[in-house]
Amino acid sequence: MRYLFCFIILAGTISSCEGGFLDQKVQDKDNLETTFSDSLKTCNFVNAIYYGDERNGNIGLMGGNMAPASDEADGGTRFGWCLQLTNGAASSVGAANTEWVSVYQKLRRANIFLQNIERTPISAALKMRLKGEVHFLRAWCYYRLWQFWGGLPLVYDKVYRVDEKIEEPRATFASTVDYMISELHEAARLLPVDYRVTGTTDAGYTYIADPGQLGRATKGAALALKARILLMAASKLYNGGGNIAGATAEQIALISYPEYKKERWEDALAAIREIMKPEYGYALVDGKTNLEYPGWSFHEIFTSRWNEEYIWTLPQAGNKEMEGIFDPPSRRSEITSTNSPLLFPFQELADAFGTENGKAVGEDHYIILISLMKNGILVFITRFFIMGLCVRMVKIINSNLFIRL
Repeated sequence: MRYLFCFIILAGTISSCEGGFLDQKVQDKDNLETTFSDSLKTCNFVNAIYYGDERNGNIGLMGGNMAPASDEADGGTRFGWCLQLTNGAASSVGAANTEWVSVYQKLRRANIFLQNIERTPISAALKMRLKGEVHFLRAWCYYRLWQFWGGLPLVYDKVYRVDEKIEEPRATFASTVDYMISELHEAARLLPVDYRVTGTTDAGYTYIADPGQLGRATKGAALALKARILLMAASKLYNGGGNIAGATAEQIALISYPEYKKERWEDALAAIREIMKPEYGYALVDGKTNLEYPGWSFHEIFTSRWNEEYIWTLPQAGNKEMEGIFDPPSRRSEITSTNSPLLFPFQELADAFGTENGKAVGEDHYIILISLMKNGILVFITRFFIMGLCVRMVKIINSNLFIRL
């Protein structure tokens, strides 16, 4: 069986703590006493950390669609903040500043929750689950900044007063990674594997099946984010990659590991293999529900509320937002009122992926099977990406025409 290690990231809104969630935010008039003496307000206090987390990969600087900031894709003017990164115009104001403010506001809310949750009149099981969510969200918040700036000011569990001066030093790259991983370990210990079924967490409490909680953090989400962080940290960009001419040892330690270590790749591989274990239930959608249409499995990923390929999702009602972002300009007018470029990959990126036979594009043999039918011709394309290739062999077997390219 093939497995997929990734986050499926969709846009929209999620719904309340006990029956769907993210229905409402805590009212401004609520204070700590009124909030944490009420179970619903406590749940909504956690829900507010999810708000604006930009899992949809569309809104804001850190949403996930950073491909236009590299040589992977074109984003047009829609992703102007990506252009700021590529042309050196990024500064401490604008989108970058908004992201920093948002992240540390969420971290403050998370720390307030952890300081006050014990006095909330809710079950021990729900209390543990909410703690797990908050530990995951703290790691997620730091991750959003870490992937761009490396080492960060770590506030840990501290809650600053409004009039208190904040002078947290910037932690090293390694310390920031270690803290995120420790938060994710704690989250994985406390969180359910799957909200759709009843089960027991590593912390020993039983959770009851509640599909209305789909979209909340899970053990799988914690382990997948851990694997993503370790994989990025092991890459050449960070694994001894900060040794820039003229940089001091202190500066290098802020943006990368000072030295390369092969073991970091092994740690990343172990984390990836963990999330691929059958017990977590993740796998590629096989598309067998509709064999009449090749590629149905890819379609099904984005049109079902849940499937085994999802790890952490942001469900929403039916729409064409995904098509409006990723379809090429030639089709965008069918989805939106404009055909201006939004986001689509360059051909070189598509060609970088090998075929299912493990060969590079252009080196594999692609087969088109054309079955001659009484009511017309049915075409099956059994390989991906047929373009600009010459016909090498034509062979007729019985009533089927095989063309090998």
